[in-house]
Amino acid sequence: MLSAVLIINYKKINKMKYIFFAIAFIFWCVITVLSIPLIIPMLILLETNWFDFPEKLLDKC
Repeated sequence: MLSAVLIINYKKINKMKYIFFAIAFIFWCVITVLSIPLIIPMLILLETNWFDFPEKLLDKC
């Protein structure tokens, strides 16, 4: 009797796990797509900052 209950619960948990992964995957895709326009300018800013960075350090010294 107990094993039957455990198997049923295991199946429910497994189903919930797949649903959770599906939701998480969709959520991740949406966030990725939305963040691409934000990431590109940030990368450009970072690159320009990194190229200017040694000069700024030298100026401070």
